[in-house]
Amino acid sequence: MHPSTLGFQSKFATLSLALMLVTLWLALHGYHGVTDDGQIYAFQAFARLHPQLTADLYLQNTSQDQFTLFSPLYAWCIGLLGLENAARLLTLVFSVWFLAAAWSFASAVTGHDTAWLAVAFLLIIAGDYGAAGVFRVLDPFLTARLPAEALIITALACHVRGMNRLALLLASGALFIHPLVALPGLLLIVCLWVPVRVSVLGSIGCIFATLVIAVVAINLPTGSHMLSVMDTPWLDDISIVVQCL
Repeated sequence: MHPSTLGFQSKFATLSLALMLVTLWLALHGYHGVTDDGQIYAFQAFARLHPQLTADLYLQNTSQDQFTLFSPLYAWCIGLLGLENAARLLTLVFSVWFLAAAWSFASAVTGHDTAWLAVAFLLIIAGDYGAAGVFRVLDPFLTARLPAEALIITALACHVRGMNRLALLLASGALFIHPLVALPGLLLIVCLWVPVRVSVLGSIGCIFATLVIAVVAINLPTGSHMLSVMDTPWLDDISIVVQCL
């Protein structure tokens, strides 16, 4: 067969597979609007444009907004495009980035053909995690978890392609977007980078430290405020809600 024909067939197959993944994403995930946790992140970004909103209890007593660079970016986009358009555009951008990074990682590990199948499976699975499955991979609404996941998958793709320093830099940068999502990915990259013996010793040390912290927390005096569970204003509001229920 003529080489040009083979090249055309290859490009046509790639386009067909890409369109299949887009169809799967739209059918199974898509965009659900400013809902669920997306409302929280939208409120935090909106408060940067309208400072009077910072009087709300949620922002008065140390919200997660103080630990992410996502809110300034989101607020800037809202100022340019409006809330709904910004949320829709950023959800699309981060979702495509996540899937492209996943394909890059899978193709480096298994090859191009299998990578398409891996991404398709990634779209099909539910991806729920956390207590009672309250979180999920590839949220259908905009949260800081989306860019953090995309950065971590990109970091893993860089690592398997031999760009270890860039991988470590990207994973570290993800900590400034969503520390809880990024930390396991950063630790995984560190473990893959260092010798196996160091990884094993580090894992054992972390497990031991976790047990020590748990024992200390259990045996703290009842009146101790060292590990305060909830600020007093929050506790008062929660008590009112529980009484109403």
